[in-house]
Amino acid sequence: MAPRGTKSSASATRGRGRSNTPNLTPRGGGIQKRRGDRLRIDKDGDLVMGTNATSNTNKRRGASGPNSSKPASRSRQNAILSTLTSGRGGALSARFSQPGNLRTTRASNPENCTTIKITGLKESKAANNEGGGLKDLISFVERKAPSAAKLTRSVRVKKSRLDGPFVYILATKTDGEAIMTLNNFMFAGTPLKFEVGPDVFNTNTSKESLSSEAQEAKAKLTAILQKRYNPEAKFLDLSALGDDAELKGIGAFEPGVLPEKLFKALMKICDETFKTPEAKQEAITVVSLARNALTDVQQVFSLADTFPNLKQLDLSENRIPNTKGLGRWRNKFRLLEGLLVLDNPIAVENSFGVELLKWWPWLQNVNHIQARTPEEAAAAAAEASAKRQPQPIPPAEAVYIDESGVAETFIRDLIAGYDSDRTKLSAMYYDADSVFTLNVNTHGKPSLSPDEILPWAAYIKLSRNILKITTKSGRHQRTFQGAILISELWNSLPATKHPDLETEINKYTIECRPLDHVPDPTGNSPAGVTGLNIVINGEFEEADAASGKIGKRSFTRSITLGPGRGEKQVRVVSDMLALRCFRRVAPISEVHLNIQKIQELSHVTGLTLGYSELCLGDAGYDYQAALRLFEEKKHQLPPEAFIATGT
Repeated sequence: MAPRGTKSSASATRGRGRSNTPNLTPRGGGIQKRRGDRLRIDKDGDLVMGTNATSNTNKRRGASGPNSSKPASRSRQNAILSTLTSGRGGALSARFSQPGNLRTTRASNPENCTTIKITGLKESKAANNEGGGLKDLISFVERKAPSAAKLTRSVRVKKSRLDGPFVYILATKTDGEAIMTLNNFMFAGTPLKFEVGPDVFNTNTSKESLSSEAQEAKAKLTAILQKRYNPEAKFLDLSALGDDAELKGIGAFEPGVLPEKLFKALMKICDETFKTPEAKQEAITVVSLARNALTDVQQVFSLADTFPNLKQLDLSENRIPNTKGLGRWRNKFRLLEGLLVLDNPIAVENSFGVELLKWWPWLQNVNHIQARTPEEAAAAAAEASAKRQPQPIPPAEAVYIDESGVAETFIRDLIAGYDSDRTKLSAMYYDADSVFTLNVNTHGKPSLSPDEILPWAAYIKLSRNILKITTKSGRHQRTFQGAILISELWNSLPATKHPDLETEINKYTIECRPLDHVPDPTGNSPAGVTGLNIVINGEFEEADAASGKIGKRSFTRSITLGPGRGEKQVRVVSDMLALRCFRRVAPISEVHLNIQKIQELSHVTGLTLGYSELCLGDAGYDYQAALRLFEEKKHQLPPEAFIATGT
C-alpha cells in the first residue's frame, strides 16, 4: 500500500522525553495524493520523460507559460522528475544546494556510468522464465562479476532493459570493467557476449536540453531536502511528506504515482550530494520517517541503500502492523543503535523488540527503552560477524553417479595402466588437447617410520603448486598438454603399484558427478556438453631408484572426462594429480568432510575444485586457514585457477 496521509490529530501526544533522536520539526499529515496533472516516475525512481515532452511544452507555453498559475502539462512533469534520478543536469554543490545555485553548464554523467550490451539471453534456457529471464541474468551478473574480476567487493547493476535480442545494463565504470570480464561466460546453457553499448539510458544528456520547468522542479526538490536537513545534528527529517506544500505544488502525489518512486527520487538527490559511503556516514546518521502512513518499509526501502550506516531511525506514528512490515530491512542497518516505532500497531506486540535485536546487532534502544547495554551490543555484533563467515557444510554421503558405467571402466583402466603401461594408457584416453598437472605437498606428518619416507626429488621440479610457483612462465612450463608429452612425463616418474580395486577397495574413496559445460571437441555444441568429474583419493607403493627404498605415498586425482574424437569415445579433458606424504586411510566421515570443504571453498572463493583442494592441502585442511591463505595469494593465482563458467 502506498503511503497516505495520517490524521493531523494523531500527533498530539508523541515526542515526549526522547533521547535517541534530535527534536524533530512539527509534523502535519502524512503523504497524501491530490488530483490534477501528475508526475510519473519509473520503477527505478527515474522520472519518465515522454517522447513529446519538448514539443508539448512549447505548444502549451502560450496558454500556460512558466509563470502561469495553471498546472504544468503531464509531459513537462515527466521531464521534471526525469531530471532528479537520471543523473542529468550536473553535480550538486556541497551539501544540499539552494535553487539559485544550480548550474546551467553542460556536465557529464555525475555517476560516471557505462552502458553494456549483452547478447545471448534469448537463446538461453532462462528466456522462458518470468520477465524473459532478465531478473535471472542480472542476478547472475552481480553474483559472478566479483569473482571473475577478482574483487572482494560487490558489483551492482544500476539499471537494465530488455530490448529484443539484447539486454542493456547501466553500471558505474569500475563495476562495468568487472562485468565485462564475464564475456563468453556460460549462462543457462548459452555463452553470453558483453560489449560496450549505446547510451540507451541517456546518461550524458546535457542540462540545457531540459525545459526550464524541469530545472525549476529539481531545484524545488533539492531545496525541500535542504530545509529538512540539520547538519549539526546530522539529521534528515523526512516526516509528514504528504503535508509539504511544495511537494504538492509540483504534483508529486497525483493519482497513479506511487510515493515510493518519489522517495527513490529524493534518495537519488542524496546520492548525488553525498557521493561516497564515508560522506554519507559523516553527513547523516539520524533519519525520521514519522507520520507517513507507512504500512511497511517497501515504500521507503531505498533508504537502506542510500544511508546504510544510520544510527537512529524514527518510524513513529505510521501504520506498521507487525515485524513483517519491517522485514525487508532485516540485517540492513547494521550500525543502528536506536529505533522509534511509537504509535504503530507493532508497538503492542509483546515480542517484537526481541525479534528486532536479532536483526540489528548494535540496536540498544527501542522506543526509549534500553534493550541492551553497549557492551552487550558489541558482543552481539561480534557474534553476528562470526556467523557471517563462511563455514564448511556438514559431511554428506559420497556421491557416485555413473549410470552408463563409463567412469568405472575408465578408473579400472587408469589404475592398472598407470602401474603397468603408461604409454598405452595415454593413447587410450588422452589426446592433443588433454592437460595434465602435478602438485606436490610436502607438508603434513606421514604415517610412516623415517626409514620408509620417500624423497621428493623425482617430482619436486615438475610440481605446479600455484602457491609456490608464482611466475607465469613457471606455471606454463609445468602444464603438460597432449598425449605424447604426458606419456613422456609419466614414463620419467618412479614406478608405482596401486592397491587392487577388487580386494583392497577400502584403501580408496572415489566420487563421480556429472559436470556441465565440458568442451565438445566436435564443435557441435558451443555451450559444451555434460561430462564427468571423478575424484579419487588413495595410496600407492613406490620404488625409489636412487636409494632402493620402497615406500608409500597418498594421492588425490581429479579428472574431467568428456566425449572423444573419432574412434576415441571418451577422452580426458584435464587430469590433476596431487601427491602427499602417506597417511593411513582416514575414516570415511573425515574424507567426506574434506570433500565438502573443497566444495565450499570453491563456492566462496570462485576457485576450481582442483585449486581449492591445493589451497586446503597447503593449509592442512583447516578451512579458516585456507581462506586466509587464499586472501594472501589470490592476486598471484593464474586465470585458470578460477571458475570461468556458470549456470
